[in-house]
Amino acid sequence: MKILVTGGSGFIGHHVVKELADLGHQVAVYDSFATYFPETSHIYRKNLQDRLKLIRDKAEVIRGDLTDKDFLISTFKDFRPDLVIHLANIPVANASNRFSGTAIEVNLLGTGNII
Repeated sequence: MKILVTGGSGFIGHHVVKELADLGHQVAVYDSFATYFPETSHIYRKNLQDRLKLIRDKAEVIRGDLTDKDFLISTFKDFRPDLVIHLANIPVANASNRFSGTAIEVNLLGTGNII
């Protein structure tokens, strides 16, 4: 089965991607790799690199933003997934509060674009 995982490089997402690939599915990760706290971006980058090492040979990684509807549609047309697992969001409550406009765009409008 071809499965697209939005937010597939995140804390939960990379585990899902790894498990799906280990089960024999063809997996693509769709992720923006956004960080919302510049003061801790070095920690985020290190964690992201560690997670990507675990999945890079198991999945196609696509850098894309859920709010970019044209690129998202293009990704769907190119990859043609049988299933989408939507895990992308702004995951930290503090980030959602600090960047409420972005949180609405990503979490609500981005989800609408997926649907």
